[in-house]
Amino acid sequence: DVLTIQLSTKETQPYTVAIYSTTGALVRQWQETGAARRTLPVGDLQAGTYILTTGNGREKTATQFVIAR
Repeated sequence: DVLTIQLSTKETQPYTVAIYSTTGALVRQWQETGAARRTLPVGDLQAGTYILTTGNGREKTATQFVIAR
């Protein structure tokens, strides 16, 4: 029911973290600043594959994760 992520960055400017479905639909989005360890509630998401992205306008990363019930 939770997803734990470790965000490592030396940037001090805010960056966007988002979760997308595999169809490209935005599921959730928020802003972070600096390195952080976050536990995200995902119990409300349906079983399936999702893509977690982080980006600051210059760089963007994407990681796939699966919710199995």
